[in-house]
Amino acid sequence: MLDWLLASTHDARQHRGDDEVATAAAEKLGQLRGVDHVHGAGQTYPAVAAVLDTDLDALVARAPAIAAGFLELAGYEAVDLGVDGRAQRHYLRALDVVTGAGDRLYGGYLIAVSLAHLALHCGDPEQAARLAAAALRGTEHQATPAVRAAFRAVLARAHARRGDEAACATALLQVEADLARGKPEEEPPWIRYFGEADLADEKAHCFFDLGLHELAQREANLAITLLDPGRARRLAIDTALQASSLARAGQIDHACAVGREAVDHAAGVASFRSAHRIGLMMAELQPYSDLAAVRDLAEYVHTQMPAAVTQQSP
Repeated sequence: MLDWLLASTHDARQHRGDDEVATAAAEKLGQLRGVDHVHGAGQTYPAVAAVLDTDLDALVARAPAIAAGFLELAGYEAVDLGVDGRAQRHYLRALDVVTGAGDRLYGGYLIAVSLAHLALHCGDPEQAARLAAAALRGTEHQATPAVRAAFRAVLARAHARRGDEAACATALLQVEADLARGKPEEEPPWIRYFGEADLADEKAHCFFDLGLHELAQREANLAITLLDPGRARRLAIDTALQASSLARAGQIDHACAVGREAVDHAAGVASFRSAHRIGLMMAELQPYSDLAAVRDLAEYVHTQMPAAVTQQSP
């Protein structure tokens, strides 16, 4: 990260390369991202890894942004497979590529979103907050509104995980203000996905961690409503989060009904993260295991996705 921060963007190496090669690689990257959203990393990571094994050096030389995109996707999918160390290696290699190419802004994204989310995933909100804050500082002259919004959303998540409700609220207000100022056509292509659905998802996780369950359920429901139906993994995670929040709020029958929907989404994707979230949901319902609705849902999980049973935690 220090190499990224200290690198000059004015003397950056420029790579033009073969337009046909870059175009074909960009199309393949887009296709793999689409398949990943629908089917999970279990279906697509081997294809992404094959590109890294055979084409990465050529892409770094000819189209570094696309090379970094493949590495970022590989890191994201490694998280989805439950291999966090591999994810970190992919992300850091991507950061090295964009640093060498002088792309300060995409480097900031890899730090504030990719690596910081990984820190959150690994239970280290302090590190996540440091990473997001460093990326905000390092891109203060380059960041567009949507990019700042995405960075600050991760900062809000870190504050929520630490139980700092005031700091979380401040960060979320800044995210909303940034998005209101943004113009999608003026944003980098790699950040245009970040909109109202993703903001609602980030808010739902924040409010869940803060114990504000009415708000968490509202935002999770909004995210589910706004999400593209093809984003099956995200639908599974947000629906399971909503069910977990309902369980913590004591709305057990409602939680089980929503939980069944979450299982339906998760059963169709090859995703450790989705299965893990189903396991966490069932852990929230464990104190009510004597109720018929909970027993029925547990049996449904066993039937539809038995691998999720091993993801439960106390």
